[in-house]
Amino acid sequence: MIIPSLQTTVQWYTAGWFSSIGLPGFLATVVTAIELVGGIALVLGLFSRAVSALFVLLMAGAIIKVKLAGGFLGNGQGAGYELDLALLAMAATIAITGSKLFALDQMVFRGKENSSNSTSIQ
Repeated sequence: MIIPSLQTTVQWYTAGWFSSIGLPGFLATVVTAIELVGGIALVLGLFSRAVSALFVLLMAGAIIKVKLAGGFLGNGQGAGYELDLALLAMAATIAITGSKLFALDQMVFRGKENSSNSTSIQ
């Protein structure tokens, strides 16, 4: 139920808005998929570095294409890019350092590393 309504919303509103700022309309679907699936993956701690790298690209695109003209704190007519810059910095940090502690990446891939290390030692 949620996915079809999300798809309809993206096609009607967001794709049209992307076209109005000079970007291909299909990018709205791509960005929505990255944000939805990537957000869930980050919450779970899966593929954190790859997802965060994609988020860095998305935030950089949002700042350059949409928010830069409004200034850092906004110009009274629209939001500034201060939040986008903070999100970009957070995503870059995760992309560089990876996820820690409670991330599923640690549980899933640590087991593979340990088994590959034990076979190479023998």
